Amino acid sequence: MNSRKTIEKQLRMANNENLKKAKGFDKMPENINKEGRPKGVKNRSTIVSEIFAMTVNYPEEVLAILKEMCPSINNNVTIEEAMTVMQASKAIQDKDTAAYKVLMDSAYGQPNQKTDITTKGKSLNDPYEDLTVEELEEKLNELRKPIKGRDKDS
Repeated sequence: MNSRKTIEKQLRMANNENLKKAKGFDKMPENINKEGRPKGVKNRSTIVSEIFAMTVNYPEEVLAILKEMCPSINNNVTIEEAMTVMQASKAIQDKDTAAYKVLMDSAYGQPNQKTDITTKGKSLNDPYEDLTVEELEEKLNELRKPIKGRDKDS
């Protein structure tokens, strides 16, 4: 059963005047977009994906540079493909390891990074890990023994 003080405290906490206002909104409430984003407005990732998928007729001098890096490329290449070729060129010609890492992560995903939370390869959670079968049976028998005061037989 709630005491009177507890009920009074809960009523004070639930009061709208006690709620903190979001930063900036209390100063200029007319800037709040109460309807949210209008329907049909694309988010940034959709826009970037559409741009990457566009094919561009590159000028001959740009196409010549791309062909120099990737001879099989033609003039009907997407922006994403051209950017990837340029990134590969940067990784190779400029010996840019950051560009190399970006390409490798794109192609194969980021490598798994595991943190060893054990001590010298031994688990921190299993105290019985290094025991022999005989030692485990001995521990099990100890656990099966009645505890004085717990069982009626003792």
